Amino acid sequence: MIIKSSRARPRLPSHPATASSRVVSWTAVRATVLRRDALSIADSFITLGLALAIVAFVAQTLMHLTDVYLLDRQLQFINADEEANIPTWASASSAFVAAVAALLLAVASGRRVLYGGLAALLGFMSLDDAVQVHERIVHRRVHSLGPIHDAARIVWPLLYLPLLILGFVLLVLAARALTTRPRVCVWLGLGLLVASVGAEFVGTLILELGATKMSLLYTLEVIVEEGAELVGWIAIAVGLLAGAIDMAERHHDSVA
Repeated sequence: MIIKSSRARPRLPSHPATASSRVVSWTAVRATVLRRDALSIADSFITLGLALAIVAFVAQTLMHLTDVYLLDRQLQFINADEEANIPTWASASSAFVAAVAALLLAVASGRRVLYGGLAALLGFMSLDDAVQVHERIVHRRVHSLGPIHDAARIVWPLLYLPLLILGFVLLVLAARALTTRPRVCVWLGLGLLVASVGAEFVGTLILELGATKMSLLYTLEVIVEEGAELVGWIAIAVGLLAGAIDMAERHHDSVA
């Protein structure tokens, strides 16, 4: 018969490396949780932002249709085909938010040249949309040669071509540094802006072929053109802001 000793075995002292690994493990878990929270915030922000873009597009479309078919284009304050009104303010404000988001990215990422340059360019585009800088240039440089009516709409993209190309390149480079969803959001907005410029050429062609601004075809063109511009700016602003949120959290984790 084997008699077991009633004396308890002495516990070995915990190794310092074990305690240290637990601390490291807890820090890693905490960083992962915070990282997921940041991604969740960024993803939720994108979802809400794109929902806002859809609501804005529907509201702008309804306002434009009301002015064209119910008010005979007499209330230009809600007409998407006119300037210095609610649709113009919405588009300019979205571009301004995108400029602010680019500034935040410049701070969060440390890439001040890229994002700072993008912020300056977007800020100018917002100002241009608000006070019609390109329209004033067209009227000063082109209309002085004689009346060309609505064909002047295709002149400003040609005058602004270097600036538009620079903006396109900066947005593509900026988007490449973002995570998937913010990057796709910026690319979506950029594609819509390109489409809106192309639609402006189509609108000019429609008028040159004899259609009036009251025609259904031209009305649909305005809805597509101005809607693409508005949703495009909102998508870019949302993508850049979500990217700033995500990048700021990554910087915080690296410092911690």
